[in-house]
Amino acid sequence: DDQTIGAASEDWTFGDGAFQNGSLGDVQHTYINSGSIADLHDAQLIATSAFGCVDTAMHQITVYPPITALFTAPDEGCSPFTVNITDQSTGASQWLWTMGEGTTLVGPNIQHTYVNNSTADQTFTITLVANSAFGCSDTLTHAITIHPSPSASFVATPFNQQFPAATVNINNTTPSGSWTYGWDFGDGATSTAQDPLTHAYGTWGTFTIALVVYSGTCTDTATQQVTIGPPLPTASFIGQGEGCVPLTVSFTNTSLLGETYQWNFGDGGTSQAENPTYTWNTPGTFTVSLTVFAIGGGVNTAIKVDSAIAHPRAQAFFVLQPDQVIVPSQPVFTYNLSGNANSFQWDFGDGGLSTEMNPVYYYQSAGEFDVTLVANNEWNCPDTFRLASAVTGIEAGEIHFPNAFTPGNSGPTDGVYDPHNFDNDFFFPVYDGVQDYHLQVFDRWGELLFETTDIKQGWDGYYRGRPAKQDVYAWKAYARFSSGDETTLSGDVTLLR
Repeated sequence: DDQTIGAASEDWTFGDGAFQNGSLGDVQHTYINSGSIADLHDAQLIATSAFGCVDTAMHQITVYPPITALFTAPDEGCSPFTVNITDQSTGASQWLWTMGEGTTLVGPNIQHTYVNNSTADQTFTITLVANSAFGCSDTLTHAITIHPSPSASFVATPFNQQFPAATVNINNTTPSGSWTYGWDFGDGATSTAQDPLTHAYGTWGTFTIALVVYSGTCTDTATQQVTIGPPLPTASFIGQGEGCVPLTVSFTNTSLLGETYQWNFGDGGTSQAENPTYTWNTPGTFTVSLTVFAIGGGVNTAIKVDSAIAHPRAQAFFVLQPDQVIVPSQPVFTYNLSGNANSFQWDFGDGGLSTEMNPVYYYQSAGEFDVTLVANNEWNCPDTFRLASAVTGIEAGEIHFPNAFTPGNSGPTDGVYDPHNFDNDFFFPVYDGVQDYHLQVFDRWGELLFETTDIKQGWDGYYRGRPAKQDVYAWKAYARFSSGDETTLSGDVTLLR
């Protein structure tokens, strides 16, 4: 500001090497300080009047270092958007930031989060006022646009299902806005519907459902897993049996969705075959179970109570005495040692049969004979025991009559006697090998009192139902033996009472 009076011309020097001559009035000069400390410059004015008079004035000017406000920031972002700004100013020692929505921050490096809860874009102006230590300041502004961001959310239910149940209900809980939607159901299927409502899966597994919500600029993603469990298998089978041990039953597996199988047959036996055949060797009632294992670990079991009923088999066994007999008079005695049996069928090898438990058998001809016993029980589970060459029948011929007997007093009988009884109640011979026989008994006057052709029938001492008196009686006998010999005998017997 020139305040000189009476000057006709003025010459200026500014102290930085610059000068200006011949001017009158105010002058303008720019000082540049490119350093970091204040510069001092002596400005001088030499004024000359029209009369040649000269006057000089000096003034010291202080030039402070320059200050430049500078920073960089994004032009836009999605809410919530955090900006991190590092000051790039030069010559600044103080920084004042206004963020455009009422927030003020200080410092060279700042962080601030913008939130746009509306559905439209919002623009905020960031202003930096930088001050130097010398009191100089500079200002820089920058506009940032914050776009509204979607907050993707949804609920898919149920979380777990068992196939073939495989439909998931989907509820989009994203707050409303001008959004677009993209669904990925994790099985290759997609949708752009805001609310797809349901999705059906064609198989089992664990699927991640992803929802991406777009605002044009901003996106958000939400995910959730749902599990469709593998289907449970259906265990079932056909097969049962009842019979004698060993009992064999074949099973048909009618299970569905099975991958592997485990059978339990109730007696400790197991199988992993699909359609097994099993044999029970011990009697009993057995429960059979089938456990089916499906893909993915599903398990199901079918049980059939009393599926197999194995009845005990009869055990045929016997011994004989003696193993050599004189035919046809000497008997063979059987001793039945069978178990689990209540009916018997004997075959003595010569055509003779018996259903008695312990029969006594008389062979009628000589030879070597096999004896077979079939033992059976209430469940018709027979067993056969055969003894080869069990009995040898030999031919012989012998007969002897006693000379006295003492008949009983209880009345007449059929005359059939027990040859092993020692009561002596009947008149009969001791014999071997007799095939044909004829016995006659007479009183002393020659009257026929008794006659038989059965050697197993003796005289009981009665005649016409009344006891014969004590006396001596004559007898006459004929015998033909298995040896082929024949004999005719006669004698007398004393009846004693």
